[in-house]
Amino acid sequence: MWGLLIIYKNGDNNAKKKSKILQYIREKILSAEFKIRNKVSKQDFTRDRKLNFSKMIILMSRKSVKSIQNILNEAETYLSNMLEEDLITISKSAYSQAREKINYEAFIELCNDIKEQFYKEYDYEKYKGFRLLGVDGSMIIIPNNEDTKKEFSTTSVKNQYQDKNKEIVQARVSILYDVLNNIIEDAIIADSKTHEINITIDEHLKKVKEEDLIIFGYLGYLGSGDD
Repeated sequence: MWGLLIIYKNGDNNAKKKSKILQYIREKILSAEFKIRNKVSKQDFTRDRKLNFSKMIILMSRKSVKSIQNILNEAETYLSNMLEEDLITISKSAYSQAREKINYEAFIELCNDIKEQFYKEYDYEKYKGFRLLGVDGSMIIIPNNEDTKKEFSTTSVKNQYQDKNKEIVQARVSILYDVLNNIIEDAIIADSKTHEINITIDEHLKKVKEEDLIIFGYLGYLGSGDD
């Protein structure tokens, strides 16, 4: 979804194709089938509340470093236009409660469907007949709690002052990216001890087709992963 919005904002003259894909997004988000598949519980989003399922999907897709309340305030006009309805002012508390009712797989499904629509509708950029894909990754620090510790490894950070020592939870992220068209083809978050090459072989290569050419972020990908 994010890659598509970047392309949309870059001013492509193919208005009919843009309109067709955006209409597809709108119909997908508003569909009952999509909601049923991607709400956590059958009881969720059954009442007519301020923040229904479709509004939450759009709000959670908006990337921002601003506070949640500022995002909600700025999003009112955007959501009203997107969903073609008036939007009542949303509180931070209501947003936080509704967010817990959304299955994360909704965004994976949306992203995959929109990528498919993009490659179907657009004459996308290629390098000598190949779709040019890049692979790169990084380590990130994630919240330290019991749930994250069950899934990811911890690392001790030592300081010259012992009372400043602490334990952090780290994860490895890896991206397979269409570098000419600004589209993320695949994104993986794994345990920090998982080697980059293993993520590429076990996950990213599933997305690669015969007409794709892959470049790697650094020479570490040429090393050996797990035996």
